[in-house]
Amino acid sequence: NSVVVLDNARIHHVHDVAQLINNAGALVRYLPPYSPDFNPLEEVFAKVKAYLRACDVAYRSTSIPEILIASAICSVTDQDCINFVKHAGYAP
Repeated sequence: NSVVVLDNARIHHVHDVAQLINNAGALVRYLPPYSPDFNPLEEVFAKVKAYLRACDVAYRSTSIPEILIASAICSVTDQDCINFVKHAGYAP
């Protein structure tokens, strides 16, 4: 019941990639060229970047930026992901 959505990077069009995904029981769907609006991950990146921008002072002053980056990633909730997928048109 899984669908793997890939962009048009050349590596994604190698036959073995699609075959491995299909063998794992998932469907492969390719995005149309130049269509970031259909890629839910773009919204994830936008939220993570907004979090990091809001924490700019902390980010610049920390000696362990990985912790702040992990916090930014964790700020993306399950509900956010559901909404991003719906917004991209993949769910009713």
